[in-house]
Amino acid sequence: MSKSIETSSPILVCEGRPSKSFDGMILEIVRKKLELDFEIVQAGSKNNFTVVVQQQFYENKNRKIFAIQDRDFKKQEVKETKIKNAGTGETLAICFLWKRQEIENYLLEPKLLANFISKIPTKTNSPLRKEITTQATETQIQNFILEIAKEQYLKNLWHFLFLRFPKKTPKCYLVEPELSEETTFETLKNEFQNAVEGWVNGKKEVFENFLDGISFEEIWQETLDFFGAKESLELETVKQKFSGKEIWSDLREKIKSEFNILKKDQSLELMFLEEVLEPDSEICVEFSGYFKKLTLPENTGI
Repeated sequence: MSKSIETSSPILVCEGRPSKSFDGMILEIVRKKLELDFEIVQAGSKNNFTVVVQQQFYENKNRKIFAIQDRDFKKQEVKETKIKNAGTGETLAICFLWKRQEIENYLLEPKLLANFISKIPTKTNSPLRKEITTQATETQIQNFILEIAKEQYLKNLWHFLFLRFPKKTPKCYLVEPELSEETTFETLKNEFQNAVEGWVNGKKEVFENFLDGISFEEIWQETLDFFGAKESLELETVKQKFSGKEIWSDLREKIKSEFNILKKDQSLELMFLEEVLEPDSEICVEFSGYFKKLTLPENTGI
């Protein structure tokens, strides 16, 4: 914990592994740029999230605990949830959900990326980059993002099916199918439907609970409506709705390859974050709103 953080300050539980988390790195910069006073605790795996929140709640009774998580394809009207003690029902923390799918989605900004890449030294002896005559353009980075999103289109559709459904029952065991150039949405539909029907094992009441009053056809349509057609993907759809973590990972490698960037550690990413995560950036403005809500009187003692 930073020495500048008061021991009575709120505690933010976020996703990611301690010391290695991109989430933690971004949130630490956001905290610094907004000059806010809170401690960041990284929960590790998603399955461990509630356990960590509960531990922080009972070990720090004089401090507010709040959390933030990826949206994971929850409907946009769901802005926050309450994390509760499963045994007592006691509310442990408010958990805010990013408006975009994942924290990395806020980095998918072609203009900011192109400007940053163009500033990286291009001298022959630069430790960051080989000499190169071309510079990045906004259009070029946008095309990279859309190209990667189209490659990951079916994977995002599968994750949507898995995370959005079922609604009223525990998740059935769905193994992500092997995806290839030959895979189609029909393949995913069949895999999903077969897994669900196998899981409910012919029990009508379980099946009806799973569907929650909708048909498989409505599920397919909701999925396609959410993402739009692969051939006509728009940047804004990708920025808001696709898995930013997956796209950011591939985009980094694409940028390194196209612009002869040599650095393989996180130093360049950190430089980029420090430059673009200004107080008026979308993620900082959004997080500031969450933090202000935390300090409202009605949230005392959450």
